[in-house]
Amino acid sequence: MADERLYDHAPRFLAIEQAQDEVSARVEYLLQSHEPQPVIVDDPYRRLLLSPEEISRLWGLFPASARLRAANNPPIINVDTPRWFAHGSSSEEPAITDRLEEALSATAHGLAHNDENYVITVHEIPENGFSQATKRLVQAGALIHEMAHTITDPELNETDPLKRLEFNSGRVVMARDWFSAFAELAETQPPISRYSAAYRNPDLTFPIDANGYYLGTPVVEEMVECINAELLGYIVNMGGLTFEPFAGHGTRQVDIQRYLQARAVQEAIKTI
Repeated sequence: MADERLYDHAPRFLAIEQAQDEVSARVEYLLQSHEPQPVIVDDPYRRLLLSPEEISRLWGLFPASARLRAANNPPIINVDTPRWFAHGSSSEEPAITDRLEEALSATAHGLAHNDENYVITVHEIPENGFSQATKRLVQAGALIHEMAHTITDPELNETDPLKRLEFNSGRVVMARDWFSAFAELAETQPPISRYSAAYRNPDLTFPIDANGYYLGTPVVEEMVECINAELLGYIVNMGGLTFEPFAGHGTRQVDIQRYLQARAVQEAIKTI
């Protein structure tokens, strides 16, 4: 059975539309107060609600150290037609359709995703009952989310377990160890967003594999949503939209800030 938190975006659109003036003012201020950074946007049919200039400023919200760690810098962004999540979708595997009549609902449509090369595809937002202004704000959040994935996901890459992060304090840690520590803290607190909550167990812990290790995707989704909350200053959680996204989350905001400001350290494998 499909988890509506993963596939139906109606609560997110509704929460943002209800607070549209404040959310819009906040996003516009962020866009104008940050320098644009290079991005590659392929949108020949102008399906995006954000201009390439605005997208470049969204990338500029990320600290320079975080941008340097991204799989693609500048980010590569393609644009495609609308896609909906169809009946038959499960928490493990979405069923995709390009026909509205086959969709779970009019608001169960794709926003954006990364492929295996960390190329971002943004889907045109179809008619779903919400204003263009609201759609634009949702699209900005979706882009921040996918841009963050281009940083977090390679650092949790099991094929390169020697990836290390150096924090401003001078402390160097294995990237995977940092993610494990993040997960241990995060699962003692509520999920940061409605979306990331869908990846938790019913008792709000993170799923683990047969060897007792955290599964990567749930932790990364929590991480990416925390980055979204830090950069935009709001998030939609299970209680609605909040402009204090880290209230009740202990040191998590500081941890996210330190993570974004860290730099990558590549060390060669030493053999005897």
